This record gives sequence, structure tokens and C-alpha cells, in this order.
Amino acid sequence: MNLAGKVAAISLAFAICAQDQTKLASTDALFAKVLPEIQHRSSIPPRLPRMLQLHSESAHIEEASRDFYEVVVGFGEECGGQHWCTTHILTGEKTSKVPKGESVRLKRSTVGYYRPYACAAYCSNASISWIEGDYLYTIEIKAGGKEDLVAAANSALSD
Repeated sequence: MNLAGKVAAISLAFAICAQDQTKLASTDALFAKVLPEIQHRSSIPPRLPRMLQLHSESAHIEEASRDFYEVVVGFGEECGGQHWCTTHILTGEKTSKVPKGESVRLKRSTVGYYRPYACAAYCSNASISWIEGDYLYTIEIKAGGKEDLVAAANSALSD
């Protein structure tokens, strides 16, 4: 990514840290390419949100193996999960560990675990995690609010 692209991405990232109130949008187009690849490369049933606060991001698989997947959503194809251009991180893994955080109620009587973000030199990701059977799912949103994370998690839970 050239310097102008990086400056634009950083400016947009600062807007997110300032709690930009972008409307929820469908993720169908965003995840159209990564969903089949996760299903092919991982045994973890994918739980990708159907709705997210989006700007102009693209998604790519950072890692996928039999017992783990990580999808990174960020500005530009060359983001590569770097903090200045990443807006969302979505993971699924086979694990027995229990997530930490504030308990929140999700749909289908699922318990979620919310962890807030912090801002210093840059804003960290807020996250929500939940367990389905043997699988732990986590959604991270840069400077995300609890309501945004609960909405994203509820849209990812299968009906």
C-alpha cells in the first residue's frame, strides 16, 4: 500500500476510535470468498457475523487449520492484520478454555463474554467470545462498543 493509502487508512482508523457511528451492513459480499475457504480448510463450523459496522473493508483468512481459523477485516488487501488498518478479527477454535470478561446474554440462551477496548497510542480491540459445544468463537472490533459486539455475535449465532 502506498503512503497515501496508509494515510487514508490511518485517518479512517482514527474515526473508528472516535466512535464513528456507521450503520450496520450486511456482510454477505464481504465474506463471500472467505467462507468457502474456511469450510474447506477447517473443521470448525464458521460463525461469521451477518451484520457488522462496515466502512470499506476487505476480508482475508489470516490462518486456517483443522482446529482454528482467523479472519481479518481491514482496509485494503495488503493490511495483513496490522493494527493501523485492521477493524475486525473473527476467530473460531476447538478448545476447552473458558473465555474471560463480563458475562452478557446472547440469543438462544448463549452466554457471551465481553472485554472492552482501551486507547493509548492506538485503540485496542474490544471483544466478545462465546462457546458452542467444543468450539470457542471470538469477534473483535477496533474500539467496539458492547452493543455492537452483542449485535455482531447474535448475527453470527446459527438459528
